[in-house]
Amino acid sequence: GLLHYSVHAHDFPELGVPEEGLTAGASLMKGAPLSSHALHMRSHLDLRLGNFTSMDYSNAVSVEASDWYCHTALGLQAKGGVGDALAEALCDLDNKWHSLEWQHYALLQLGETDRAVPLLDRIREGGRVMSREKGDGYLAQWCYRSLSRSLFELSEEDSPSSKASAWREFADCCCAPAVPIQEDVEGALLLSGGAERDVKEDHVDCD
Repeated sequence: GLLHYSVHAHDFPELGVPEEGLTAGASLMKGAPLSSHALHMRSHLDLRLGNFTSMDYSNAVSVEASDWYCHTALGLQAKGGVGDALAEALCDLDNKWHSLEWQHYALLQLGETDRAVPLLDRIREGGRVMSREKGDGYLAQWCYRSLSRSLFELSEEDSPSSKASAWREFADCCCAPAVPIQEDVEGALLLSGGAERDVKEDHVDCD
């Protein structure tokens, strides 16, 4: 707990402050090697320092720990059924999807598109499953942010789909039935120069 909050206490942009928390971050990873959130925490400081290689690693092992917890500790088996997919989406969801989002961002900054795109696909699919089967758009928040970063960071050639298709996906990200963050969509459209676009006109039918 002390190491965890020590990392948070150094998660500030002032010169020299993030560096002082790196030892605590490394000790937290070493002391709790099976804790998804503990493994993720150092990446807060890596982001401040622009150390995207370390940020990628921290979140990769964080996701691995979450998957281990769900598949081994809890015994979830990915058999391809709808119930299995929903259980996968819900299991350790805050840790898993948070770390997937952060790793995706780190890979975009490193220019490692081939590794970033599958993470985005996993985030989107988890959101779609949860939305369809549970009627819950909670995972849409990770999908919106990750897809918007892809739109802003990737070139036309790098994008997993055309820009037009990507905007349709963004407008109805993860097919959430009721999205409580419409302001985020409008803000991203404004940032990209597409403020005049009506996001409702390109609704995607999840079924």
